[in-house]
Amino acid sequence: KPLIVPGLCLFAHWGEKPVGFSLTLPDYNIALKRLNGRAGLLGKIRFYFLARNIRSCRVMLLGVTRTFRRRGVEAMLLLETVRHALSLGYNCAECSWILEDNELIRRTIESLGGQRYKTYRIYSMDFDRRSALTGKLLLRLRESGFFRPDHRHFRLFRGNPFEAESKDVMIG
Repeated sequence: KPLIVPGLCLFAHWGEKPVGFSLTLPDYNIALKRLNGRAGLLGKIRFYFLARNIRSCRVMLLGVTRTFRRRGVEAMLLLETVRHALSLGYNCAECSWILEDNELIRRTIESLGGQRYKTYRIYSMDFDRRSALTGKLLLRLRESGFFRPDHRHFRLFRGNPFEAESKDVMIG
């Protein structure tokens, strides 16, 4: 069974030229959570039956070419997505990972009745290699095994921080 629901994958065209698209999927996380990590044959069958009862969806992708932004294409795509989702029996939708400075999409979603329910913050810090305090901190982190390549939680630098020319900090 295809994972993409017909009617929730939309394309906007200007003549023959595509100018925007929207991809909305059922929130399969609901069904996957109930499988408890079991993805064998019985898990796949169970997923199929659990996925039929999902009543919420997620707007995964929304894109409009630069020349057609602020002309209502994004609003039209979201409005048609909402109409199709409601007609298919979905009762809520999530539009996640929208940046705070993306005022256009935020206003469009709020005008359609959407509400912000969660805010993620990303913090960064520049490390100055010449600073004695920063150098001592990095040395302690290195000695403690924090910069192991197999560390799964997060990495602070691309490559060895003591040989890096960049002062960028990458978290994620």
